[in-house]
Amino acid sequence: MREVIGITAEYNPFHNGHLYMLREAKAKFSDAAVIIILSSNFTQRGEPAICDKFARAETALAGGADLVLELPFIFSCAAAQDFSAGAIDILAKTKLASHIAFGLENINYANLDALINLLLQEPENFKNNLKLNLKLGMSYTRALSRAADQIIPGSEEFLLQPNNMLAISYLKRIKERNYNLKTLFIPRTGAAHNFNNLNFNLNFASSSALRTAIKDNKLELLNNYMPESSIKILTQAIAQGRACINANKKLWLILQSIFLRSSPSELSNFDLINNGLENLFINNFKNFNNLDEFIDKCVSLRYTRSHIRRCLMRILIGVSKRDALELRDTGAGYARVLGFSETGRELLKIARGRSDIKLITRLAAAKTNLCAKYEFTAENFYELLLDNNNNLNYALQQRPVSPVNFGR
Repeated sequence: MREVIGITAEYNPFHNGHLYMLREAKAKFSDAAVIIILSSNFTQRGEPAICDKFARAETALAGGADLVLELPFIFSCAAAQDFSAGAIDILAKTKLASHIAFGLENINYANLDALINLLLQEPENFKNNLKLNLKLGMSYTRALSRAADQIIPGSEEFLLQPNNMLAISYLKRIKERNYNLKTLFIPRTGAAHNFNNLNFNLNFASSSALRTAIKDNKLELLNNYMPESSIKILTQAIAQGRACINANKKLWLILQSIFLRSSPSELSNFDLINNGLENLFINNFKNFNNLDEFIDKCVSLRYTRSHIRRCLMRILIGVSKRDALELRDTGAGYARVLGFSETGRELLKIARGRSDIKLITRLAAAKTNLCAKYEFTAENFYELLLDNNNNLNYALQQRPVSPVNFGR
């Protein structure tokens, strides 16, 4: 039986660093297959992806992936803990993967196991420190890192490095649920994930820098940093009006209309809206002409830009606190296939005989599922943000992509 490696990703867009990681993971074994758990149309930062999930699934398959499964909106547009839990649950419950591969900045970090146990057990002194740090106005990530550091010195520096918080969240979920997944640590290469400049002496660039180049219509700059297949799929999406490049104006108009008709108490029913955020939003939205200025006003030591954007997306999609709490407990409850290679087709045949969750190719097959309900809303909302938004049922009509239907 071949080894099957799982990777969680956004591929927003798929670039040389992603290609490197995929190849490095495959190189660990002589005949490995790779499953990608791919973010839906909205990302961890609380932003719409440049291309829809089917186009990004196509870039993954062109880069060597074998099977692409969707990480639904509820988990893809979420902080590290929920993002990782949703992804790991889907990967583990399909019972296909033997390993999971992810980036780690310090693969020889000595206190890794101790740190995971601390976050799982949450002893009283840790919880007290976390509460105190939050009261001091720190963001949750900073407060947690500082609380861990007060018990395991060096934890804060480790956790605040790119990739490491997400890596710890993966490892924590695996141990918490006793999943049979071995780990493969892949050291980062190239630019840091939030480094916004392109370095022409390297063949690697951050996704942030590439998105900036795309939004500035400087597509010629992509050639050094993205596989040819990825650039081709991206340019095709742009030509078809299916690239979500400048959505902020539309998002701001919709948010303003929601704030105009909502009271603070109504906003507080949405997931993540607490500790006075509802008042902050209602009291300030009339003072700004665009979304970026409004978000700048809302950002603080406690609330990062990504957190504010995720809050706004929860409001836009209408995610209630009650439903979010339920989904954090139950998980997605299905695995939607976005694309597959010939090897991936064989994996699907195997999965149908052993998976603990239903594998679907159309969202309609999970129409009674709560997670699918929000995914359907998010899909339609994404379509509204595109220049070519004539078909709100686009995602519902799409079949999984595969090498035989590339260039659709």
